[in-house]
Amino acid sequence: MEQEYLIRSGSLQGYAELMTSLQGDTHALLKQVNLCIDDLKTHEKLISFNSMQKLLEISADQLNMPHLGLTLSQRQNIEMLGPLGLLMASCNTIKEAIHTVQRYMSAHSPAENWILSEIGNTASITRFEYATNTIPLKQVKELAL
Repeated sequence: MEQEYLIRSGSLQGYAELMTSLQGDTHALLKQVNLCIDDLKTHEKLISFNSMQKLLEISADQLNMPHLGLTLSQRQNIEMLGPLGLLMASCNTIKEAIHTVQRYMSAHSPAENWILSEIGNTASITRFEYATNTIPLKQVKELAL
């Protein structure tokens, strides 16, 4: 049996407003992935990680907006990460913030993790997703950036 990963509904902060501005049918799009508008009213509700991913992909396709994930990210702020965002905001350096994400990402979603690698003066972040999905994940990856 496949594990169902969850994510805080805060990951969709600004989604309903974006759909309204694009004249998308928010309720119909949410229904397609077994979510409803009430799921977005609090940022602390746990929703299916796969449903969130599918919602972004379906929305991008139906609105013919291949950069939907990036557009949604511009409507979000660190509050979308909930307690993890508060911890990150209290960090003094970017490195400290990334280490905080590595340690506490499960407070936002156990479906992903970030690894910071440093070689000399170069640093890179690798993002891992543990949820298995058969649909393209372009939108959620862009949103995560």
